Amino acid sequence: MTPKTVLVVDDEPDIVLTVRLALELEGYRVLTAGSGEDALERLERERPDIILLDLRLPGIDGFAVLERLAQNTPPVIVLSAHASGGAMQRALEMGCREFITKPFHPEQLVDKIEAILQGRG
Repeated sequence: MTPKTVLVVDDEPDIVLTVRLALELEGYRVLTAGSGEDALERLERERPDIILLDLRLPGIDGFAVLERLAQNTPPVIVLSAHASGGAMQRALEMGCREFITKPFHPEQLVDKIEAILQGRG
């Protein structure tokens, strides 16, 4: 069976490393992008099964990435410390499936990914 692919979009190396290790231990293939521009370019070449997206990114932010994603995009989980001021509501209205606030437990993230990919989320 082909492993599911996750695109992690975050400019914080520690977060990327934590998420990558947690997901690879669960058998996922992990792609990374450190900016909104990198994510959009990566999505032109790759078709991940799910996207983990930070809102605060250099250049094009996570909201702009959400706005540019087509309707047939893979599901998006927002991972952000920026949960105030209506950010969570706005992200959900823009089509993200889940909003997980940093800091988070990697097990929580894996559970959410599996629920969404199995049609339970």
